[in-house]
Amino acid sequence: MRSGLGDGLAAGTAFGVLFVGLAQVGPHAGLWPIASEQVSSAVIVLGVAIASREPLRVGVRSAGLPVLVGLGGVIATLLFFFGTQSGTLATVAILTSLYPGVTVVLARMILHERFSLAERTDLGLAAIAVVAIALN
Repeated sequence: MRSGLGDGLAAGTAFGVLFVGLAQVGPHAGLWPIASEQVSSAVIVLGVAIASREPLRVGVRSAGLPVLVGLGGVIATLLFFFGTQSGTLATVAILTSLYPGVTVVLARMILHERFSLAERTDLGLAAIAVVAIALN
């Protein structure tokens, strides 16, 4: 059985490089950094998919949710990019680090997962932190 630790570390490193790189882009670059990031990501994912030798067929009914997730990712990256252009990287990075909370909330809404008292407390504290950062 393969551990997800390596995949998690690679994904975390890639996110970190992406976020720091996007924060370094000058104000006159337009949306080219986002376009190049999206194209390079698509090429890497397609390469991994082809190398896995798994069939790449997806039914029309099954394609809706992954497309929605992809659009959400693009929107999130755009918001991060514009946030770093108009604000400080420290504030934007802290708010961006809270994105797993969205996954947890979606798990509750879509999969009807139940949260323990500790998990609800953590989500509440994260919400308070977002408000505190926004008011700073």
